[in-house]
Amino acid sequence: GNAGLLPLVLLGMVIYGFTRPFPDANMAPLLCQVVDRRHLATAYRVLNMFAGVGPFSIPIAKMAGAYVTSCEINAYACELHEENDRLNKVEDSVRVVRGDAEELPRIVKSKFDRVLMPHPSQADRFLSTALEVSKKGALVHYYRHMLGKDEAEASEKMAEEISGLVPSKTRYVIRKVREVGP
Repeated sequence: GNAGLLPLVLLGMVIYGFTRPFPDANMAPLLCQVVDRRHLATAYRVLNMFAGVGPFSIPIAKMAGAYVTSCEINAYACELHEENDRLNKVEDSVRVVRGDAEELPRIVKSKFDRVLMPHPSQADRFLSTALEVSKKGALVHYYRHMLGKDEAEASEKMAEEISGLVPSKTRYVIRKVREVGP
């Protein structure tokens, strides 16, 4: 099974699939923000557009009781994600879709209450896809690396980027989350 793979132990769950230590094993605060039970309900539908081996999808399904669709283009990561789903007893709450995130509107037949985009280097390429599969009023977690001389300048750059990608009446909040992407 998991020979040679390092586990990520996170909030009491074990997720295999890392050949080197996870870039930031202290991602629990970010994950807790995404999994915030005040904003999730059992019938909640969540899409993780870049799921990897499941470090976001599994805790969301397990802790919040949401139904999660995980998209991942890497076949081996999908296998590990499915194994991690079984290990963490969320296989009935998580659907792993192997494919390119750009194809999601043709693959999934439902709309989502929440969409995660944990691919900061290319999230802008996929924002229109995220909006296409989102319910009206959905929450989209759009992660980007933005540089500036300070946080205010980086926030201003982010606002400029987003304003060109989303409908004009879209509400959004910009905040520094971490030094590196999720």
